[in-house]
Amino acid sequence: MIVGSNRKLRSSYFDTEWYTSFKEQSPLVASWMEVRQIKQYSFEKETMPVLSVFLKLNYNGIMVVNLDLKYFEKLLANNVLYPGQSILLLDSKNNIICSSGQIPEDWKIQDESFTGSHSGTQRKKDYYEIRMPTANNFNLTCASLIPFSSVYEITNLILKSTVILSFILIVISGIFSFYRTRNDYRQISKIINTFDLAQQNKPLPVLEYKKEDAYSFILQNVVQSFIKQSYLDMQLTQRQLSLFSAQLAALQYQINPHFLFNTLQSISLEIQKKCGIDNSAVLMVGQLSDILRYSLGSPDKAISIKEEIEIAKTYVELQKYRYCQKIMVFWEYSQECLQCKIARMLLQPIIENAFAHSKREEQDILVKIRLRYKNGNLQVKVIDNGIGMPPEKLRELKDSFQTPDDPIAAVIHIGLKNINARLRLLYPENRGLIIRSRLNLGTVAEFNIPQDFTQE
Repeated sequence: MIVGSNRKLRSSYFDTEWYTSFKEQSPLVASWMEVRQIKQYSFEKETMPVLSVFLKLNYNGIMVVNLDLKYFEKLLANNVLYPGQSILLLDSKNNIICSSGQIPEDWKIQDESFTGSHSGTQRKKDYYEIRMPTANNFNLTCASLIPFSSVYEITNLILKSTVILSFILIVISGIFSFYRTRNDYRQISKIINTFDLAQQNKPLPVLEYKKEDAYSFILQNVVQSFIKQSYLDMQLTQRQLSLFSAQLAALQYQINPHFLFNTLQSISLEIQKKCGIDNSAVLMVGQLSDILRYSLGSPDKAISIKEEIEIAKTYVELQKYRYCQKIMVFWEYSQECLQCKIARMLLQPIIENAFAHSKREEQDILVKIRLRYKNGNLQVKVIDNGIGMPPEKLRELKDSFQTPDDPIAAVIHIGLKNINARLRLLYPENRGLIIRSRLNLGTVAEFNIPQDFTQE
């Protein structure tokens, strides 16, 4: 039932005692639970135990839900695994709400054993183990009382069976291994001898191929593989180097075609002829030209972080013409960081993504770039106050990092996928781009640059 501040309590509800509990509760408490005995209808003779959940609503109302405790008792009973085990549902004061079975008479519910995450106590000649999972928002606790004798009875039986079975298997395996190893040793000796001859560049022996002999098949393939090994290794190295350079070039030149730079230079000259030098359009074209000129540099050559910061600041100034609301970018770095090296065009796409997913137009765009040098790594973190992402969209973005050939993901997340792919190519031991985000709070993008790769 739900009752708002502008509604009166309906008399058609037979159970009205919950309203008294609601009135007596402190206004500061938003939710609580109580065990009550109620009658659903006036003609019923017996009461029904229920767990009443009270939850205050945003519009000054109250929602009350009565849960049948018998259902919980059946649910707890279905999870009993050991003879004599009892499962209890407790409130925040360790009072029993319901249980799956009988509780020992001399068992103290308020015992200090309920204050730890895992403890035990003694009851006469038997021991019980108490396990308490993490409490939920209503401070409910689930406790399990298990006789130690029941637990160790099954364990001892399993242990004895395991020891006996293991002994039998060891004896059988030993006999089988002895005869098998003697035959395998002869075959392995042939393979080792063939390897020795191959390493010494001596003629390999003529091998007899037997279809039913696995070692003969292996030896035949070893010889064939050795003949091709040197040639394949050399070819593979050349292809890996070519692929590495091609991937880097393809990823970087998605955003920096040469013709755009030349065209912008021509546009800037034409604007100066018509409007003069002191013109915002001339300044914008000049800033964009600087960014393109910078991006056209060698993709695999490291540059100082100082240059990367300067071009990122140029990009921020350029974007202030585009966004009407206030843009505030905070930089946090030490002089030690300026000596570090980094691949070009790693900061700008992340800042661009932060601007693109900013909040509503009436709100300021806030971005913080923090650079730190720690344990031989340059740590880069970009934090924004954008709209953020729900968990499912964040998971989709992270999954797209693992599927570089997905054409749809490449279009949607091209900037971030580009950064992640370049980091993984340039720094193979790097985790790549790490994204954390919460809806309506913002997004954090971070990555590390190991300086032993770049400081040469």
